[in-house]
Amino acid sequence: MEVDIRNRESKHKCDLVMKGGITSGIVYPPIVLKLAETYQFCNIGGTSAGAIAAAVTAAAEYGRDVPEAKGFEGLDQLRKELSEDGFLQNLFQPSEETKPLMETLLSFITDKKKENKSQKKSIVGRFFQFTEFLEEKHPTKFKKGSLRGYIIGLILALALTSSTSVIFALTGSSVSNLSFIVLLFILGLSLSFIGGLLGGTGVSLYDLYHILTVAVPKNLFGMCTGRTATSSGEKKPVLTDWLSTKIDQLSGISGEARTLTFTDLKKKEINLKMVASNLSHNQPYSLPFSNESLFVFKEDHFKKLFPDNIVKYLTKPETQAACQHESYKLPDGYYFLPKGDALPVVVAMRISLSFPLLLSAVPLYTISQSASNRAKEGGIIQLSESEETGDLQINWFSDGGISSNFPIQFFDSWLPKHPTFGINLTSLPPEALEEKSKNKVQVKPKHISAINHAVNLTDTATIDQLSKEVYLPGVNDPFLGPEWIPIQENLLKFLNAIWSTAQNYRDNMQSNMRSYRERVVEIRLSDDEGGLNLAMSPKTIENVVGKGVKAGEKIIDYFNFDQHQCIRFQVLMGLLETELKKMKEVLQDSKDDPPKVSDYKKLLREQNYKTIFPAEEYWTERALTRIELILNLMEWWGDKPYFAPDPLPSESVLRVTPEL
Repeated sequence: MEVDIRNRESKHKCDLVMKGGITSGIVYPPIVLKLAETYQFCNIGGTSAGAIAAAVTAAAEYGRDVPEAKGFEGLDQLRKELSEDGFLQNLFQPSEETKPLMETLLSFITDKKKENKSQKKSIVGRFFQFTEFLEEKHPTKFKKGSLRGYIIGLILALALTSSTSVIFALTGSSVSNLSFIVLLFILGLSLSFIGGLLGGTGVSLYDLYHILTVAVPKNLFGMCTGRTATSSGEKKPVLTDWLSTKIDQLSGISGEARTLTFTDLKKKEINLKMVASNLSHNQPYSLPFSNESLFVFKEDHFKKLFPDNIVKYLTKPETQAACQHESYKLPDGYYFLPKGDALPVVVAMRISLSFPLLLSAVPLYTISQSASNRAKEGGIIQLSESEETGDLQINWFSDGGISSNFPIQFFDSWLPKHPTFGINLTSLPPEALEEKSKNKVQVKPKHISAINHAVNLTDTATIDQLSKEVYLPGVNDPFLGPEWIPIQENLLKFLNAIWSTAQNYRDNMQSNMRSYRERVVEIRLSDDEGGLNLAMSPKTIENVVGKGVKAGEKIIDYFNFDQHQCIRFQVLMGLLETELKKMKEVLQDSKDDPPKVSDYKKLLREQNYKTIFPAEEYWTERALTRIELILNLMEWWGDKPYFAPDPLPSESVLRVTPEL
């Protein structure tokens, strides 16, 4: 029976959170399309490439029942475009200044992937291969350096040959003209060849270093802005422009100075959240920003990063009238960023998607405390862009994945009314995967660590279930140990492991906890799938998309919301029980404890908490009454755990953490 994907009201509700991963994001459209047949998306979140998927999913959900919108049918077309040969790579267009660096790096990455599947090259072989990269991708500088190297090599050969003749003459020996010519020819040929290689390599590397340290920072710390350079004349679709158009088409909202905003989504009860990393504040921010956040953007910067209709929307009088601040007047060319839900979806998406060095960071300005102090004196103050006054502080927003690559905690609630699905992506070396049959790939047991010895990895059914390339555990499935990534004596792998651990350890640990794991489907990609592999072959893309289809089917076929609610309830009650028992030990009167530790009654009565709690005098007495009720409840409860296992598993704790 054909599914009516346009009928939103007939679908169950769900939330969806997607992990970052650059080109790995091509796995998401087939998952979303499969889920959209059964579910409507209420809360959608993601980071980096997951932010792209979240944005287009929200746009498609918004346009699901809008006749003129392409909705999920348009998302299917987007999926097909991404699968076309070379389309994905063409979305990432570097500037003219950074093009040699990007093309050299992409060639090097592509060859490294091929090398992993073939025989390893020697150091000499790698050097010659690297010079080929430089000559092909950086021909002007390479030829210039080679010419210098040739000349220096010939001069050195002539000098060595002449010196040899002089030495022979001083010792009374003689050298024939023919011998002199032969020696000069051999030395000249050898040294000019070596000089040409070293000269071309040296000049090219120096120029690439100059591009990295000068051109990339000038291009907002990225090789690609996400837009086509105005002078390039390129007709190919480029990332931000293409996504902006797609978001408007999927949602059915368009216009010269109009685009899909978070306000539009809220009108249909669609909540979209993303993460960005503010490198200038050393902390993550949730997008859209709160209504209290005050950020400023420079029009010249945003023209490099966003399409014309987005910039027109941000700078038009109606938009600015809603976000003006009564105390500040900005310099010419600077504008306040729309607050809260007035922010365009594509702007938030692009701020989250700023993979370091590949995609330009997004500069936003904050107002300094010194300027704020002047504003408190009264009147409207004119802010200056001068670095001397320091009124405007530039903040560099980079990829959200730096601080939280898989924000599975988004939309969390103690007792959920509908499921929040998570899509987790992992990358494994090719040798860790083995093909059991045409459509069956598994992780080899030797690449899984037996941390939990209760798991029986000799059982065929257990191995088959836990080691699939697309894996969704059930609530009663055994815990699988972490996947083991060999590092050996490889410095690059060691450094990459440091980065990966710092980036993912929180998300990995949380997604493996009870009441999380049974709703997080894990997709295991090999090293040549996704990531920075912009030049994936159509077959590789097809494999990645196929895993996405399997992931969507896994959720539809195997997820059981009743079981999830039950385990969530058990985990919550167990944690509450444990923490309330600890609270009882502190709050109850005890002659053995110092009064300042145990007597919270005295503490609340003596301390002035009017700056934190309500100012009414009766507040303290009512608070103490509630504490007595909690103590009486815990006294009735007893010391023996009822919900929490004894001993309590150490996998989770109940604690206060900051909200992104």
